[in-house]
Amino acid sequence: MSRRLFASLDRPPERKSAASTTRSTALPTWSYGKPYDPSGWDLEKAVRDGLHRSTWVSRCVTAIAANQASLRFVVRQDDRDDGPEVEDHFLGRLLNQRPNEHEGAFALRMRLSMQLLLSRRGAFLEVVRSNGGEPVGLSLLPAHRTRPIPDPRRFVSGFEVLLDSGRKDILRPDNVVWFRLPDPIDPYLSLTPLEAAGLAVDTDWYARLYLRNFLMNDGRPAGLLNLRGQVSDDDARELRDGFNAGPGAAGKTRVVSGADGIDYADLSVTARDAQHVETRKGTRDEILMAFGVPESMLGHAADRTFQNARVERLAFWQETMALGHLPMLAGPLDRLDDREDTFCTFDLTGVDVLEQEERERRQGLAAEVAGGLLAWEEYRELTGRDEEGSRKQRTVLLPDNVTPVQVGDRESPQHVHAAPPEETRPVRERPDEDEQDEPVTVASLHASRRKGFADDPAAAIEALRARWERPVTAVLRQHFGRQRRHVLAVLASAKFRHGTRFWEQRTPDRDVKAVDWDSLRPARWPEELTAEMAGLYAELMEDVAEQQLAALAGDDAPAFNVRNPEVTEAIGQLTNRLRGVEDTTWAEVRSALAHGEAAGEGIEQLAARVREVFDGFTETRAVVIARTEVVGASNAGSFMAAKQSNVVARKRWLAIVDQRTRQSHRDADGQIVAMNEMFSVGGAQMAYPGDPAAPADEVIQCRCSLTYDSAQPARVAA
Repeated sequence: MSRRLFASLDRPPERKSAASTTRSTALPTWSYGKPYDPSGWDLEKAVRDGLHRSTWVSRCVTAIAANQASLRFVVRQDDRDDGPEVEDHFLGRLLNQRPNEHEGAFALRMRLSMQLLLSRRGAFLEVVRSNGGEPVGLSLLPAHRTRPIPDPRRFVSGFEVLLDSGRKDILRPDNVVWFRLPDPIDPYLSLTPLEAAGLAVDTDWYARLYLRNFLMNDGRPAGLLNLRGQVSDDDARELRDGFNAGPGAAGKTRVVSGADGIDYADLSVTARDAQHVETRKGTRDEILMAFGVPESMLGHAADRTFQNARVERLAFWQETMALGHLPMLAGPLDRLDDREDTFCTFDLTGVDVLEQEERERRQGLAAEVAGGLLAWEEYRELTGRDEEGSRKQRTVLLPDNVTPVQVGDRESPQHVHAAPPEETRPVRERPDEDEQDEPVTVASLHASRRKGFADDPAAAIEALRARWERPVTAVLRQHFGRQRRHVLAVLASAKFRHGTRFWEQRTPDRDVKAVDWDSLRPARWPEELTAEMAGLYAELMEDVAEQQLAALAGDDAPAFNVRNPEVTEAIGQLTNRLRGVEDTTWAEVRSALAHGEAAGEGIEQLAARVREVFDGFTETRAVVIARTEVVGASNAGSFMAAKQSNVVARKRWLAIVDQRTRQSHRDADGQIVAMNEMFSVGGAQMAYPGDPAAPADEVIQCRCSLTYDSAQPARVAA
């Protein structure tokens, strides 16, 4: 454990090192030759003239530092904002518990924020490593005695720490984490709020000093009365007594006359004196604005409504903390973990004003559920809730009497109150004005759905597919969204750019490393999508199959066996087809990057190309894929149900014939084959419309379905 800062945090004890005893290091330079000049508000001036004697600077710095130190530090996998938390990560242990043997995590993190806010050089953490190289301790270096050593080839060749003895200890770059808000001109300096508010801080100090001296030295009377000429002792005594009569004589009119006239000089507070009071109000606002801390965050919410104070608090957390201070601390810590898919961040779930904002967002989504604009499973997805049970609940509530309309056959526990599980559980529907309000049972609802399948199979299957397209599209859009965030995060990371032509500190005399574009694509992408879609396929097929069986066999219909090997194989074929979706996705991304690379574009231009590709996926490609997959899964479910019914002899291809229909599918319309035979469609052999084994040009956005000829009297279904 490092002993550099202890026993005195500001006076590190002397420490022998080969670097400090064998070489003399001059003051660092930046921009390859220019003197390193941390002018303006360096740390010592900021502490002396700002933190120690300005109330507003002290409160702002303390508010930001204390709020940061009270948050839980976390390391996430894959995505900085939404990725799963890495359990028992060494950085979590160090920054949430004890970073070193002399100091707790709260104290170190609070001082780290203070230094970042006040120091023109930024803040520096020394990393103490085990024999295996893993960080086991973190110590805050004194920022006013620590300097980066610029290097024209490596940007920084080390960090120089000035010891009490006057000697300088040189630390390796990989053993120091440097935090700073980059200066637009000098890359070796850090911007601080006091650079912008320094004049306001000085003005505030001088105004306070003036007022203090004014009060201490103000022995003057309110005014001077001078009577010209001679005044007798009795007249003088009478005048003195009259003007010193005390509060009881306030406001009384007094007439004074003098033989040769009267002079009066007003010595009360002048306009210049009052201006110093107003000056302090102006400097206060400037200081608060520079730090991004509203006055209500400092415990003074006078002259504000509760809503205004809440908005100020929300702006502080969203703008000053979440978008400003916290990323400046979390970003540099990323490089302590060699893995490219881990990101350091802070857990904001305990911040009350952000939680309230999230609750209001969820209330808005809940209102859309109640209004029939969102399905229940979409609400759970948008709010990050876990699935209920083994399957997602798909219930849309219509505003008329809040009637549940099932996309599957299972009621959502959110909207079905405690009731017996019998088929007689009532489902409320809006009655006609001339009819009594009689309950409609679940059994009668199923009967009406069977009737719809039997009477108009094409319309029934289209309605069912329309209900399923939305949840499937939502899953695909979320998947593409995660891919988009991952690619952009890796593309912008220092680990990806290091040593390549995108590395800002690259020098001409060093070889340029080839860009590893394949590192942008995790191998788990196909598995993630197939895992998400497999459950949807199974539920969709079961939804179709149960209705198909009821239409074919009536009340004697057997229960659909979703675990039948043929059903399992069909689901596997559908999910395997999705691997082609992932290949196409990466091919589109790689093609966009290749064009940008050929044009010599930088990271920002390449990121724009990636966004454009994924924006197209989210808006259009997700819908096309969803429609194709819903048709395939629904026809697979219908086909498997017909086979399990044991009453079907033949299957018939049913096409929707309009201007959008493929010619090959027009030709296949009405084609009848035995259940164990294949349709011949455009030269391809297909078991059913949307067959995953068929060529893509016979499957994509197909709208065809199946009807059946049974050995019993005519019963047809989609």
